[in-house]
Amino acid sequence: MEKTMSTQAAKSQTTLQFAALKEKIFAYRPILGEILSRYGKISLYEYAAQYQAVSENSKGSNRKAEFIETFHQETEKRLGPEIAKSAAKQLSIHYTISTADHHGPLCHPFFLSSNLITAATLAGSNNPSLRHVIVLACANISFNNSSYPRGLLITSAGTSPKTPIPLPFFPDSIRAHSVIHYPGFSEKEMRLIPNKIDRLVSEKHLTTHQGRQLKSLISEVYQSPDVMNCSTYSDQITKTNDALWKKFFSPQPMQYPSVIYLESEMLVTQLLVQHHISSDTVIHRILFDPMYQKLLIEKFDTIMGGFSLAQKLGTYLFWALPPDRKYKQQLWKEGDDLITSDGHFRVELTPRGITTAINKRELIPSTLLVFLVLSCYYGLKLLGGFNQVNYLTQIKKAYLSMLNEVGDQESAAISADTITDKLCGDFITAFIKTHDGTLAPATGLDLILRGTPDTWRILVETSHTITLEEALSPMMPEMYRIIYPENEQDLLLTKLTKEDITTSIGLDKKINACVEIT
Repeated sequence: MEKTMSTQAAKSQTTLQFAALKEKIFAYRPILGEILSRYGKISLYEYAAQYQAVSENSKGSNRKAEFIETFHQETEKRLGPEIAKSAAKQLSIHYTISTADHHGPLCHPFFLSSNLITAATLAGSNNPSLRHVIVLACANISFNNSSYPRGLLITSAGTSPKTPIPLPFFPDSIRAHSVIHYPGFSEKEMRLIPNKIDRLVSEKHLTTHQGRQLKSLISEVYQSPDVMNCSTYSDQITKTNDALWKKFFSPQPMQYPSVIYLESEMLVTQLLVQHHISSDTVIHRILFDPMYQKLLIEKFDTIMGGFSLAQKLGTYLFWALPPDRKYKQQLWKEGDDLITSDGHFRVELTPRGITTAINKRELIPSTLLVFLVLSCYYGLKLLGGFNQVNYLTQIKKAYLSMLNEVGDQESAAISADTITDKLCGDFITAFIKTHDGTLAPATGLDLILRGTPDTWRILVETSHTITLEEALSPMMPEMYRIIYPENEQDLLLTKLTKEDITTSIGLDKKINACVEIT
């Protein structure tokens, strides 16, 4: 009896702490709170099925056609004409793209689950025009990002795996480099992978059979001539994620939607060069017109997703990749130039200056510029994580305020109905059962090396069984640590774990593992 009362008291305490945690999160991420208030009780599958709703808004049709044309061109370069044509047709009807991911191997549990759920709803729709999960991923991240763009991940077969085991393509020395524009892995680096796999086997993270399977996968997916001929790691990721994704659904991959994984910054750069730098558009004026530049600072300075001139946070529209520096640097507007903080690198803020620097791969569009182009100007419905739904909504509000102030009612009308609050990340639905019976988020390699004929069915059933709020709840301790700096965190709240929350809300009783360590 005492033990039962103690357990109940602990559960009650967790419930109170979790309520306090959510209140803290929603105070700084109110759009997330609004989403859960409106949709939190419906199934995750039902919520995700709304992603591809067809918009009847015909405003901005010329801009839409312009975007799709550039998207078609860039997709065809990397994945061929058939996929490019099919994806362009899908976008002409379902003008929706995910920008929730980081540009790396499609293996990390966060990005894996969200894209698999999107695929499940596309497959379940029986709509022949929905054939692709389209992702414009952020490549302006460093290799030491927690999403592990440096290689692959697999859950250890050890008795108590805490975090996935890495299989890196690159050495530790590149960790601070950005993914964008980084050279592709070479045969030299790939020749080291078999020894790394042997080490995973010897340390009992993999079975001997799984080690052989993984070596075969590396050879087939990552060492194909098409991949090895790519000059950048980003292009290699686009090609290898296409091949890796098909392995998730083996032996019948053609029954399920494919994935198209492109850099958001690359596509935005092409749109700028083709349609904005030399043409009189809203984006052109934001870049070069003094009146718009003044309003840009007035409207976007200090907002989330923008920049802070006083605190020198973020950057002014572009990041710099100076040719004699290893890492990206902030740029700030001084007169008619963009200049790094140390004055070492300078770009003329003119069409010629920006075009020249882009062609030299010395400029990277900032998060703000990416979303001004994709969401505000082209009107795409962008699916994102818990941060994006908030800052994209703020960016849209500031953008409309700027347009109304300059009297551009036509552009404001085109952008007014753009959807900015669709959540497609930060939940886990693909779980692996470990030796001790606990559940851990599954990685892409887990699905490939440990999947069964029932894996896909179980994953889809889970998405029907759990609600949107339940799917997000285990991630909230991580959200809290991301939102609040360490000196502002409540010690009691930081002690809450995803396991505490999963048990407290009864989620552990509703989730089934779709793969199992054997």
